[in-house]
Amino acid sequence: MAGGMDAVTGGRRRWGGPPRPAPAWLGAAAVAGAVLWALAWTPGMPRLLSAPAPQQIVFDSYRDGEFKISVINADGSGLRDLTIAKDDEGNPVWSPDGRRIAFASTRDGNSSIYVMNADGSGVRRLSRGVGVEADPLWSPDGSRILFVSLRDKKLDIHAVNPDGSGLGALTTTGDDGEPSWSPDGKRVAFASSREGVGSLYAMNADGSGTRRLTAGPDAHPVWSPDGRLIAFQSQRGGGAWQMWVMNADGSNPRRLTSPPGNHLGPRWSPDSRRIAFSSAREGNWNIYVMNADGTQQTRLATVSDGSDPALQPTLAWRPR
Repeated sequence: MAGGMDAVTGGRRRWGGPPRPAPAWLGAAAVAGAVLWALAWTPGMPRLLSAPAPQQIVFDSYRDGEFKISVINADGSGLRDLTIAKDDEGNPVWSPDGRRIAFASTRDGNSSIYVMNADGSGVRRLSRGVGVEADPLWSPDGSRILFVSLRDKKLDIHAVNPDGSGLGALTTTGDDGEPSWSPDGKRVAFASSREGVGSLYAMNADGSGTRRLTAGPDAHPVWSPDGRLIAFQSQRGGGAWQMWVMNADGSNPRRLTSPPGNHLGPRWSPDSRRIAFSSAREGNWNIYVMNADGTQQTRLATVSDGSDPALQPTLAWRPR
């Protein structure tokens, strides 16, 4: 479900394993992708002039007593479930070509990273960690998948090839998570409480050259596809989490949403013009879309009953 490790907001359990205090950067947030522009075409048929297919968002939810990974068009139509499980699974993200989805699931015991086709078929397990694993994220060229792993009571960022080989750790401080690739694949933004307050950082793709971007309390950084901005959630000033955006170097932060309720998990549209996010402003978890400047906030769907942070959906736009 909501992007988390075994750790959960406020000490809630998420993704199995023993409960533990949540890292400072998690707060009421969940951890946790990408929404798509694709031309509809049937193999063997001529490519006629036609309107492009609707953009899609993949998301996780807890509805009707079941955990689900689903897709919905960016206009709120076309809701379809890809997986339905009694076990906890979520954190879905698209591959750069839009043909596959990586996600986390406890279907085989501990939370591990899986990959499936975009229609929900061909599920395959990538990781078999000794701890809890979640938050998968494809590199822009599709060659690597970042994820967060809780091993030996330490929460760090790891990377693996899409075939399950090449597993390795990028951070080792024990309080790092929520990674986001830069569009060129050279840098990774992430959240960490390594200096006490949950803040945002950026590092090279090999884990070197770490630099602090914000003083916090902030979480869930997401690089815009054009590379200019980073959207994130913040509790600056106290109260509920709100959507913010800043320049990629950490300068010029500005708030996009306002209370009531938590607003979590920003995700950019492929053209960097819109941001999808989760909101509990109306008492239930809903998926919203807004312009990159915070205007025209539009509800797409109610995806979870109640506003429990443990049920907050994570979501991702499908690439072009």
